[in-house]
Amino acid sequence: QTPPSDHDKNHLGGLVTIIVVRAINLPVPKEEAASCVKITYGRTKLATGVVAYVPEYDGLAGYDPLNPDYNATFQIPLNYEHMQLDRTSCIKLELVNGKKVIGTL
Repeated sequence: QTPPSDHDKNHLGGLVTIIVVRAINLPVPKEEAASCVKITYGRTKLATGVVAYVPEYDGLAGYDPLNPDYNATFQIPLNYEHMQLDRTSCIKLELVNGKKVIGTL
C-alpha cells in the first residue's frame, strides 16, 4: 500500500452528526447541578453548554437542572486522521457535573 499524499490527507471522508438532547434524573443535589456533555472522537473535543442551578429560576416552567435540556448539535468532518483511528475507537460521551464525570457512553 502506498502512503497517502498530502492531497489525500486533506480529503473529507464523511461527516458525523451528534445530537445531544437532554439528561434525566441527575444524581446530584439540585443546588449543586452544573452539568454538560463532553464529546471526544480522536483529537476532536466538543462540549454542550453548562446547565446549572440558578435560585432565581427555581420553579419556572421549563427549567429543571436535574433534567437538563442541552439541545445541541455537533458535526465532525471525518478527515484522514479519523480514518486512521483503530476501528474499535468510538465517539465518547461523558456527562459531567462540575468537574466530576457522572456518566459515560
